[in-house]
Amino acid sequence: MLRKAIITSRLHAAVFDGNLNLVKQLLGDGGDATAMVPAFPLEANSSDVRIEQRKLLSVLIKAGADIDYVDWNAEEPSTLLYRATTFKRHDLIEILHQAGADLDKICWRGQTALHGAMAIGRWDIARMLVRMGADID
Repeated sequence: MLRKAIITSRLHAAVFDGNLNLVKQLLGDGGDATAMVPAFPLEANSSDVRIEQRKLLSVLIKAGADIDYVDWNAEEPSTLLYRATTFKRHDLIEILHQAGADLDKICWRGQTALHGAMAIGRWDIARMLVRMGADID
């Protein structure tokens, strides 16, 4: 699932590119992390990239990123939790849960992350979300 991103700032571009060092620099210079979550990259071809993405997400959360943000103007509006579910990113789901992500936030198709996991047959992720407290009704 390739997402189209509208780059609105240097910080947004740095997040979209997964450039951890530049993100840290721009946040240190007063960049606003609030709406940076939709730009967060989820595709990872190596464990090194996954590690960097976990670090990047942690930096954004500490800087005040709205982890439940949904850009309703996007092609497929959804939360990062929903996207992490569809990309099968257990690691990011755990980080988002620990940061207080709303497990039952409704996305573009009227679905939650649990619905997304079930729709693609990822029962392991569905069980994980239920154990975390996702609503099963």
